[in-house]
Amino acid sequence: DQLEAAVESVLHGERVVEIHYGEEPLATTYFTTQRLWKMEQRILESARTGEAAGAAVVDESVLAVVLARHHYLSAEQSQMVRRLTTGGERIVTVAALPGAGKTTALEAAREAWSEEGFHGIGVATARSASGELHDAGVPATSISKLLIRCEEAEAEGLQALPRGVVIVMDESSATSTPHYDALVALVKRYNGKLISIGDPRQIGAVGPGGVYGVLTNEAEPIVLTEIRRQRGPIDREIVELAHEGRGSDALDLFRAEERLVIGDTLPETLGALVLDWYRSFATGEDAVMIARRGRDVADLNERAREVLAAEGCLGAQSVSVAGQQFARGDRVITRVNSPDVSNRERWEVTGVDASQSHLKLQRIGGDGRTIVLSPRYLQRRTESGEPPLEHAYALTTYATQSKTFESAFALLDSGIAREDFVVAVSRARGETTAYGVAASDLLDPELGPAKREIEDAAHDLRVGAERVATEFAAVEVSARKRIEGLGAGDLVARRELLVAGLSAGSPGASAQEQLDMLDRRIAEDRSRLAELASNREAALVAKKTDKGELALIDSVERITAQQLGRLEVEREPLADRARAEAPRPSGLSGPEQTELNMVDDRLLRLRRDAVASERRHPSEMIVNALGPRPSSAGQVALWNEGVDLIYAYRQHNGLASRTGDPLGPKPREAARRRERRAAEIRLRRIQHDLSREHGRRVERAVIHR
Repeated sequence: DQLEAAVESVLHGERVVEIHYGEEPLATTYFTTQRLWKMEQRILESARTGEAAGAAVVDESVLAVVLARHHYLSAEQSQMVRRLTTGGERIVTVAALPGAGKTTALEAAREAWSEEGFHGIGVATARSASGELHDAGVPATSISKLLIRCEEAEAEGLQALPRGVVIVMDESSATSTPHYDALVALVKRYNGKLISIGDPRQIGAVGPGGVYGVLTNEAEPIVLTEIRRQRGPIDREIVELAHEGRGSDALDLFRAEERLVIGDTLPETLGALVLDWYRSFATGEDAVMIARRGRDVADLNERAREVLAAEGCLGAQSVSVAGQQFARGDRVITRVNSPDVSNRERWEVTGVDASQSHLKLQRIGGDGRTIVLSPRYLQRRTESGEPPLEHAYALTTYATQSKTFESAFALLDSGIAREDFVVAVSRARGETTAYGVAASDLLDPELGPAKREIEDAAHDLRVGAERVATEFAAVEVSARKRIEGLGAGDLVARRELLVAGLSAGSPGASAQEQLDMLDRRIAEDRSRLAELASNREAALVAKKTDKGELALIDSVERITAQQLGRLEVEREPLADRARAEAPRPSGLSGPEQTELNMVDDRLLRLRRDAVASERRHPSEMIVNALGPRPSSAGQVALWNEGVDLIYAYRQHNGLASRTGDPLGPKPREAARRRERRAAEIRLRRIQHDLSREHGRRVERAVIHR
């Protein structure tokens, strides 16, 4: 009674605000604090009113020169640079898939700002996460350190930052609302610009967060979708599927590539993971194990060090830190910030002085600098009492979010969410291998006194890989709960209304869009001319110069130069039109755009639930269209694609009947007929590939016999 009275006192007091009332008997009512509510409102209002702030605007002629120097940028990277340097918004959001090349694009943007006299500062919640900004030439630190420095300078009556400063915030999904609010206040005070870069589908803030996600919904973000980190097409597809919310399909790709290992018990799985990791690590590869839980990371590190010691990979001398031994050859991670090291930086122990308790470290990746840690550092502790140095053969998913490795070995447990899964499968340039423990039959409270039936050993991992654990901002909770209460038909109808409003505001390509396309063509021609010049030089240096080859180079070069000249003539009047052109309305207000994204998210969840049901027990409709779910790992990915295609089309067109054609009757409207035709073509291709793959499998089996 006392506890309930205290809760009622808080909820009806002035310190909290009700953001959603649960009307049903068992529905939840949501609250937030007045402080956080006001912060979110300030941030969103600053984004809306700052759209025409004219912050850190670079002249077109300067930008053209910079883009010419960086002609290797892709179209979407060039568009990112243009928007960052000429948009003029007070707050700009960038939503980039993992490994989509944002650092490369930032380097060009930094050059453009620098040539116009704008000072750039990089920040991230974790100081080590700002390392990618350093790579782009942007001096970077932690958000906390920047805020403290500014507060101290202003307290002394000094100007903390230059006017027109550009603050680039990386890993924005991990930024708490109070930090976000403080950075927005800084750029407003100094007439600057805040560039908020991240991925709303990766791990969120440790403290109260979610504002970055709202901004990417409400304000039109810069989007990078072309994955550049992963070298192999299968690895890129795995990341794309995970990011789309199709984690189960990504796991099927892992299985098809024989990179999904399911053990019967956790110790068995950990043992297999460590041995596989060691085979890569022993070749000198930057191979890392990834796990969500700290206890699994500790277990993996202990097992890894036992293997390394048994193989003679570690030095004889060691220094003890909080009961853990560190020797030459060890991989470690620092946990306490100091002038020389940052929290969660990776290092290799290159020297040990046991008599003085000194460790010499060399940083892995980045600048490769070396440092010496003395007992003064090694005796420190984190705020939560953890040691300042830990082994780093395995890292938590959170610790890897801003890092890139050569190969990764990821432990997936039943408690993972989509955000953990996206990070775990996207860190390696090369291959990622996934590990898990087989799902077991167990008593399920929701089913009563009965066991759930588990036919798929990866069942729990599939559920977790598509479970959403994002923390949402208070301002959008009520809208999300309302949308969750709508049926599929109502969601589709609402989406059509919103899309119609979006289309109404986009009658055709603007002058700016035409200019962007022209600039891409100019950059391509300049790149081609540079390549031709290089080819001519190589041909002339060769002992036997092929005159035919030189003539061909001359001909292509002449045509390309003529085309480039025409494009450059066309550019000047188009650039004038783009500068004079008023910004076009998107057709939707900020809240409407946010609602459209929420509706899309909800429809995706409903569709994935239907696809998951088909995976367990395929319906007659799906069996008739695609056949039973294949046992062959190679065919499963095709079958998954077909099921998702069918349900996406059916959902969009409100089809309920499960008899007849899975795409339903042919519609009367021309637009819907075109949509159905496109779906038919894709479905036939999948059906053809499935039958062809089945034929190949039968042929291989016959040959094998």
